[in-house]
Amino acid sequence: MRPMFPSASNLANKQQLQLRSLLVYGLWLLVLGSTPVEGVVTNSRVKFGGKVQHNVDLYFPITMFGEERTTVLLDASEVAFVEYESTTACEFDT
Repeated sequence: MRPMFPSASNLANKQQLQLRSLLVYGLWLLVLGSTPVEGVVTNSRVKFGGKVQHNVDLYFPITMFGEERTTVLLDASEVAFVEYESTTACEFDT
């Protein structure tokens, strides 16, 4: 039987999932020595065990293990800052 009210952890996961198209700053690969990254979240998912993970398209590519990376997977715990009020430039036909 499902509980009537969601738990606090489920609410936190739902808030972390709503980062699509937002600018995030984070530290990638905390275990191996962190690399600062920034980019736009393109997709989010809940991993097995309930932790949230984000696909981030990087503004500036990084080189890791001899390969250039333009996209990384960031766990929600690796996200240091989310820019909610991002301004974007629009081009209008006049």
